[in-house]
Amino acid sequence: GPMPCDVWPQIRALEEGKGRELKLIGDEVRKQVEANDGLLPPSLFESADITERLQGLKIESIALKKVPKDVQKLVNLKDLELGGNCLTTLPPQVAALGHLKTLVLAHNELHCLPPAFAQLKSLQVLNLAYNAFEEIPFVVPHLQSLVSLDCSGNQIRNLPNLARMKKLTTLQLSHNYVQEIPPWIGEMEALKMMNISYNQLNHLPMELANCPKLKDLSITDNPLVDKKMAKLADSGPCKTGDLLKLLRGGSKSKAKASKQLAAKDAEDADRPQVDVLRGCGTLEVVSRSATRSVRPYLICCIIRSLNMDEAAYRRFIQMQTEIHEGLGDSRNLAALGTHDLDKLQGPFVYYESRSADQIRFQPLKYEQVVTAAELLRLFESDCHMKRHLKLVEGANEFPFLLDANDQVLSLLPLVNSEYSKCSPGMTNCFIECSSAVDFAGAKQVMDAFLMQMHREGIINAATPIEQVKVLDEAGLLRVLYPSKVDLPELSLNF
Repeated sequence: GPMPCDVWPQIRALEEGKGRELKLIGDEVRKQVEANDGLLPPSLFESADITERLQGLKIESIALKKVPKDVQKLVNLKDLELGGNCLTTLPPQVAALGHLKTLVLAHNELHCLPPAFAQLKSLQVLNLAYNAFEEIPFVVPHLQSLVSLDCSGNQIRNLPNLARMKKLTTLQLSHNYVQEIPPWIGEMEALKMMNISYNQLNHLPMELANCPKLKDLSITDNPLVDKKMAKLADSGPCKTGDLLKLLRGGSKSKAKASKQLAAKDAEDADRPQVDVLRGCGTLEVVSRSATRSVRPYLICCIIRSLNMDEAAYRRFIQMQTEIHEGLGDSRNLAALGTHDLDKLQGPFVYYESRSADQIRFQPLKYEQVVTAAELLRLFESDCHMKRHLKLVEGANEFPFLLDANDQVLSLLPLVNSEYSKCSPGMTNCFIECSSAVDFAGAKQVMDAFLMQMHREGIINAATPIEQVKVLDEAGLLRVLYPSKVDLPELSLNF
């Protein structure tokens, strides 16, 4: 039950109308929380007066294991500090705090953030230092108001594209395993301070010198190849100006790097080149746990800058049919779905499953909106579709894709919707491939489809393939496509 009130003088003081902040810190509170299985008392969220008045909540170093879902009742909360606890996950309900400006999660055991956090449009300060993140959570680039991001002390190796974060002034990445700073860093217009000490950097990109406001750059303790740069780097932040000057002038490491590139190019020359765009986060797919029991395996990607005339479009549609019938084993192994990306509403697409009468949409080539249950009855008398009904025989739930506008894109593995229909003249295509068997089957069919598109000249050096992540509800990565091991017949430039 709730803890005895005398332990919570802070809550009592709030109830008596004193102040808008609550601090739960110190040994007394810690002992109570430990005695309560690492949880807070529900009584904290029971008084409507408190939940509406509270603007700051600091729960620090008291061995808290779980943030209650009721945190969403704190409708006017601006600052939430949860540092130094034992948190392994956070509830998506935190995303309901529309006024939240500061979120401190340092020194916990977090390895992902829920996709819903992209809704924290007012958030300015995010501190994720000293957790268990292996990458910067994919929601971070969606936080357009962020001014300060601290991801120090994690296990981050690669950086997603943060260039769209136009207000970010402070970026802390020290004590990670970052091996390179990508060229997009030069587009960080507001960046004033960057600390990427204690990482695995061999080189610094010349683009770093394009950051107009960068005044404080810390890169000590990195295995930099360029001796002059390494010496400057280890002489502290005061040498930022000299470092940037050295970058502008180029350095010996550039010659070495271009030599290595030339060797790699020679090796790849016999395979056709295609660019792969990483970390754009145009669309992320969130796979709900319910789909695991119906059609668990889904991979997706985006093809950009297509030049799709009538003839190319006809071939594009025909190829899907051929692959479904051949390698896809009449969709038993895997089924493809193609969509006009520019008709979809991002940044998330949801992969869900529901009963047939709860799914409503306008199927491809149909005039009216129907439920999936009505559609299955229509398919009974459709000679082309009837044979595919065995794929969903006896199913109680049906998997489907939904965009951020709650519009159905496809009922898998049967039919796409009119809403996201491809057509001649389409420039960007979202492709999904699902399998009831395994990821390998889905990748095999997707690889074959993209290779066929390449042979037909629909995909070429001018049409980059953009990676898409499929995540689970907690924000953990399920699969990323294409990765470096996919599409072996092409030379992918990441």
